[in-house]
Amino acid sequence: MVQAYDASTCHAVRDGKTITGFGEGTFITGQKSNPTMSVKTNAQGETFWAKSNDRQGRIVITLMQESSWIKTLNTENGKIAPLWVTRGNEKFGGNQAAIEKVADITLSNNVEARQYTFLVGDYTVINN
Repeated sequence: MVQAYDASTCHAVRDGKTITGFGEGTFITGQKSNPTMSVKTNAQGETFWAKSNDRQGRIVITLMQESSWIKTLNTENGKIAPLWVTRGNEKFGGNQAAIEKVADITLSNNVEARQYTFLVGDYTVINN
């Protein structure tokens, strides 16, 4: 059965509070910062594998400039707290997230968007 995507089923929770006021288009992205595995092959053709235990990742959240969360995130300088994103049975984020860069500010005759980039020290993707 084919199911339709519904953006209203996506939730971002920062330190136990649900973030609201997402921008239009792509409003949340998550990615691991470094590869989990690497491989090298020597001159004789032998392959050697290495597993990285680096769990760093990034989550970028785009909010409309009138979101009530703008003020909250602008004052989180140096705060390390959980940030989890869920949609259906998919969940990603971590318990150690801090804002890497406060959003750039653009003012115009339209409602603009602001992007907040979070560094996540223990980035994890969970599919239930």
